[in-house]
Amino acid sequence: MSDKVAGFYPDPDGQNRQRYWDGDAWTEYYTPLAPKVPEVHGSATAAADYPYLAQANHPDVMVAPGTTPSSWPTSSTWGPAAQPQGGADETKVFTSGVRGTPGGMAAVVAVSLLVIMLVVGVGWWLVNGRNPSDPDPTAGPTTSGPQSGGQTNTGSVVVDGNTSGEVPGGGTWVGTLTITQNTTYLLDARANDGTLDLELDVRDAGGASLGGNDDRGRDLSELGGVSLDPLAFVTLTAGEYEVVVSEHNGADAGFQLTTTQISDRLELGVTTSADVPSGGAYYAVVDLPEAGTYTVDVADTEGEDPSLYTFDADGRFLVNDDRDYDASDYDPLLEESFAAGPLVVIVTEYFGNATSVDITVTGP
Repeated sequence: MSDKVAGFYPDPDGQNRQRYWDGDAWTEYYTPLAPKVPEVHGSATAAADYPYLAQANHPDVMVAPGTTPSSWPTSSTWGPAAQPQGGADETKVFTSGVRGTPGGMAAVVAVSLLVIMLVVGVGWWLVNGRNPSDPDPTAGPTTSGPQSGGQTNTGSVVVDGNTSGEVPGGGTWVGTLTITQNTTYLLDARANDGTLDLELDVRDAGGASLGGNDDRGRDLSELGGVSLDPLAFVTLTAGEYEVVVSEHNGADAGFQLTTTQISDRLELGVTTSADVPSGGAYYAVVDLPEAGTYTVDVADTEGEDPSLYTFDADGRFLVNDDRDYDASDYDPLLEESFAAGPLVVIVTEYFGNATSVDITVTGP
């Protein structure tokens, strides 16, 4: 390096930097390597960057801006190149120049086929797509399952017993229910096919709904049936009523309907002892004189694990299993706001065992 003039040179130590040579020896002065000047490519370098395009005998060759038409290729095995039509603001149209190239011809054929297909499709729709027998697209989804014309099957409802019936596809089953005394009734409908979705409604002589249910849900399926089966409680006076059963999706559905009079009654502030049958439930009704917060206290007397369900006059359903699971207190307790009127109280045993309980309902 003794023949080199003083200045910055690449560091001989191999670092990514320059080091100052004072003419005799390396110093401790450093500077980063000077960045390379970036290469710029664009229209001005197009010819150098793509030399093969400049020699291609093709009418669609790329040319640098400002190239005059006289320098465009004038001959090709594909025929003469199409020349620009009119000024810069003139609307472009397909001309013989376009059709004279394979790409242009393909575009014309494609557009022609598209127009033909569109015309044929519209014609088919006009002939077939508006058939009067087609369902109204605004009428909602069609029903599933076998259809039987939407007729109504009729029958009589057995009180404190079981009634069999058949809902016709798209129709209803209507049963006559005759009540001889004022009380609350449990109506438990179960489809013969557990995949069907029954709906249940109880109506007075004028057709007004007095109560009903669609799905009993997971909690009440512990009382039997599946979650899609309806379970309803209605308080009725002596008279004649209609029980209407339908299938949510309009399918044919055989079913079993159990109607049970709830005869056991609870008194406010009075503890009542009750027996819960094995695999079953205890049902009772307590009359709440006014809306407010009430407490339903269930205490097991045989070391089992009871569960509590309630339905108030507004049809609101509540459930409680353990009042304090962490403290091993498995007796249920509900302290809730209930509507005035009959409150249905149901007690089961969590594992389906028979047990005995004490029930106390207190109010405001």
